[in-house]
Amino acid sequence: MTRSFQYPLSCLCADYAGSAIGLACSLGPLAYLQPAAAMAWLLAAAAALFLVYFGRTVCRQLTHIELDEAGIRARGPLGAAIRWEDLRSLRLDYYSTRRDRERGWMHLRLRDAQRTIRIDSADAP
Repeated sequence: MTRSFQYPLSCLCADYAGSAIGLACSLGPLAYLQPAAAMAWLLAAAAALFLVYFGRTVCRQLTHIELDEAGIRARGPLGAAIRWEDLRSLRLDYYSTRRDRERGWMHLRLRDAQRTIRIDSADAP
C-alpha cells in the first residue's frame, strides 16, 4: 500500500506572500526610482534571493512524498527515491518558536549513499 503526502497550499500561502512582498519591495524601487549604484546592486541581490525563495516554494508545492514497503520517494522537480535497505541516515530536528517549546516545526532528513530527501513540517501546535 502506497501512501502519498504533499505540502498543503494553506501552509505555503505565507511563503508565497513573503516572496511576493520581498520581490515587490526590492524590484519596485529598481523600477520606479533611480537608486545609487550600490543601492541598486543591493536591491538586485535581495530580489534574486526572494526569487530563489519563490522557486523553492513552487518546488515544495509540486513535490509529492510517497511511502511504501520498498522505500520513500519524493516526486517533483527535485525528486529522489531511497529504498529502506539503502537508508544510511535519518535525522529529525525540532525547532521551537516559543520558549515553552509548545510551537515549532520539524525537519526530517533521509539519506542513502547518493541522495537526500528533506521534508519540513508545517507549524506544529
